[in-house]
Amino acid sequence: MLSNNDNKMTNKLDSPKVWFILLAIVIQFILMQGSQILLIEIIQLINPNIDRMNPTVFIPIRVFGHIVGMLVILLVAYLISLKRRISLGKQFGLQFPPLLKWQVFILGISSLAIASLAGRIAQAMFGLPEIEQKTLSFLEQLSPLTMVVHVLITALFAGFFEEITFRGFIQRHLSKRVGVIWAILISGLMFGLVHIAPYGIVLSTLMGIWFGIVVWRVGSIWPTIWGHIFINGFNSFYMSGKYVLGFPETPSLILQWTLGVISFSALLYSIWLLWRTSLPLSENTK
Repeated sequence: MLSNNDNKMTNKLDSPKVWFILLAIVIQFILMQGSQILLIEIIQLINPNIDRMNPTVFIPIRVFGHIVGMLVILLVAYLISLKRRISLGKQFGLQFPPLLKWQVFILGISSLAIASLAGRIAQAMFGLPEIEQKTLSFLEQLSPLTMVVHVLITALFAGFFEEITFRGFIQRHLSKRVGVIWAILISGLMFGLVHIAPYGIVLSTLMGIWFGIVVWRVGSIWPTIWGHIFINGFNSFYMSGKYVLGFPETPSLILQWTLGVISFSALLYSIWLLWRTSLPLSENTK
């Protein structure tokens, strides 16, 4: 029978090397961005006068890019699964954690508090980012219907895809090679860097580290998927609502206090819950 040390060594040898993991993500990013650019060029070749920031054009292009990115990760993960004989669900951490459903929900809600704290840190360092002209053009052209589609895609599609990539693929594989702490830091930093702008890099890196800790402790990415959905959903809904529904520039104090009390209470409970978790399931996976 193999000892724990023998199991860990076997896991490390069976896991993809660090350069392979990072190369897969670089390829994914290039193909994801390249496929969107190619699709834009094809659309404008058909209709040179079309506005690429029109929601009926931009949203499908964005969806197409995310699908390409997801297929790349699924293909790489499938090749790894053939060697390690482990299902894609287990490889990505898609098994449900050993928690009650309401506890998973609270872990997700707590991410709103972390996002608020991370946003304040990023704002103190770089100030609030200005809306780019192309983003403004997109928001101004939203209708109630395209707003709903935009919010749903940003919340559900992007949230799920990014957690599969950064916590499910990068962090879980890196942890077998460089250890849990480095895996959390590297995956968190990579998650931040893809957001490009200084404000977004700081905010997303801090969020990525929190998400990484949650995934490490509970052995599943479902709590962070929910957290990502809540953050993306609220931000895109409020930002879009300012142009479509006439929301004020900043949320009302009542809304801010309500969300603050709920999310920070959830954060305190989540810290206690993660602290009392005796052994991360991720340490027991092959």
